[in-house]
Amino acid sequence: TCNASDPDGQIVAYQWNFGDGQSASSATSGVTRPDADIVKEVVRMVREKIGPVAAFKTATVIKRLPKTRSGKILRGIMRRIADSEPYNMPATIDDPAILGEMTEALQHIGYAKKTE
Repeated sequence: TCNASDPDGQIVAYQWNFGDGQSASSATSGVTRPDADIVKEVVRMVREKIGPVAAFKTATVIKRLPKTRSGKILRGIMRRIADSEPYNMPATIDDPAILGEMTEALQHIGYAKKTE
């Protein structure tokens, strides 16, 4: 989980709790490992916790998630982008550039195909 201090609209402090007794207080949650290592670990953990029936093989790391100004993660938009479905730009999105960044990351692993 993350708690962010936001007294004037600009986040000035982060506090991450990883649920295992570890925490960090930087904007990047203290993660400095290569993306490939993180992806391998996530795939391993899903298979370990859920089992091979999950058939989870592919993941990617993105720097930030698309959110509304109130902080809600735009999961439906993320799914539509990954499935190459059309979507409307939400009026409440905090930073529209994030959708392009996410689309590019998903295209590198074979999702979010370009539509003509």
